[in-house]
Amino acid sequence: MNLLNLLLAVSLVLPLCAWDPIAPGIDYEYVRYHGHNDVHVVRLHRGNPDLIIDTMVAKERVKGARERTTDMFQRYDQALTSWPTGVLNGKRYKAVAAVNGYYFGMRRGTWISGGVSNGWYVHRFTNHQARPAHASGYSIQYNGNIFIGGCVTHPHSKNYVHLVKAGQKINIDHVNTEPTRNSVTLYTPQYDTASPHSRHGIDILVTLRMAAGLNATSKVVGTVRRITKNTGGTVIPFDGLVITATGHKAALFHSLLSGDEVEIHQGMNMFDEATCKRPIHGVSWDRTLSALALDSHHLENGRRHIYRDTKRHPRTSMAYNSQYIFFYVVDGRSKKSRGMTIDELSEFAQNHLKATDGGALDGGGSTVMVVNGKIMNRPSDHRERTVTNAVLFAIPEAKEISRKFTPGTRVGIVSGAMTYSGPGTNYHALMEIQSQSAGVVAPHRLSGIKAKGTYWYYVQVGYHFGWIAEIHLRKQ
Repeated sequence: MNLLNLLLAVSLVLPLCAWDPIAPGIDYEYVRYHGHNDVHVVRLHRGNPDLIIDTMVAKERVKGARERTTDMFQRYDQALTSWPTGVLNGKRYKAVAAVNGYYFGMRRGTWISGGVSNGWYVHRFTNHQARPAHASGYSIQYNGNIFIGGCVTHPHSKNYVHLVKAGQKINIDHVNTEPTRNSVTLYTPQYDTASPHSRHGIDILVTLRMAAGLNATSKVVGTVRRITKNTGGTVIPFDGLVITATGHKAALFHSLLSGDEVEIHQGMNMFDEATCKRPIHGVSWDRTLSALALDSHHLENGRRHIYRDTKRHPRTSMAYNSQYIFFYVVDGRSKKSRGMTIDELSEFAQNHLKATDGGALDGGGSTVMVVNGKIMNRPSDHRERTVTNAVLFAIPEAKEISRKFTPGTRVGIVSGAMTYSGPGTNYHALMEIQSQSAGVVAPHRLSGIKAKGTYWYYVQVGYHFGWIAEIHLRKQ
């Protein structure tokens, strides 16, 4: 055998790879694996505390929306993050890479299982979903810890609104879903621009300093700003939520007044994956920064779960060990890259990445990896598919603030300016200023904050409040 043939034979067995740093603590690798699969990997160094993995929500509408991962990547770049404590403190994402997320309803873009985005619990994980070697999802916490969770439930003892003045605890029934009769539902900023319209119930607008996430053993304190009855449609600010109570549950809030404090508690109990009966202790979902549902839990504590799946498809997966967190995609359905079975996916994670734990996300035509805004793989649809959520890898950028306008300053507003529900174009657009108008800069601890490439002020225009870019304001 000559040297050329020998090198060719070796290349068909050994992976061709090289790690390429793409940001401090984040590396990218292309692998030609076993000669018949193209694999793209992003790894994050767990020893670097200044790294963020977060869940992106398509068009910030858990209610139902689809968006390309590349567009989500651009929308989240330079947007505000609650990292590293859960407090909305003015730091921003510097987007580095992204992959597609979990399965979704194709027709309406609806979520079908759980997720935490930027510290907010935006959709509940499915209760009592007991399937051997199938996890609820992964959790990445503010302190950098990561785990894959088992079967979960949402007991009332961990999910309630505490009316501080009245000393009353009221169970939370739903999160970011349409209200049902005699229920209490939380609507976070990721639900939509406003809560659903309703003729039968009350809306309680609450502002917060911290994202309302999974925090059963602690609390998120908020202040009631407004209570409306039998209308719904309350605009949800970026730093608040709406509590909607219907039927006889609405009467439970009769003592609540504007200015009162409330505490939001949310949490889960966790059980074994196979039966959902054996409690799992010592692992808590509290203080989760980001989380997303998983399909298969193909690698657990160094042991591969065997699925005997013979179908090869494009795949998106995550894995980790004590040093790194990996997200990787496998191209498929082509002559160049045939795709992998779940068992081959776990074999790659264990043997090539040296991972100890891993699970699969959505695959097929959804599979995509983006690095610095560029698609690295070849989607099997021959174009990028719109999806409902995705995973972002980012580094934090420091808070920057302008003092050009102070609270109480009267300002002129340029015609055509848009008001948003938060400081940045990634938030929901509320109202376009049709003609040159006047307003007043309202007090807010983040007024003047930099996001999405410009500075933002909280402005009152008539009876309307919204965030306006500094470039559209003139001092009067």
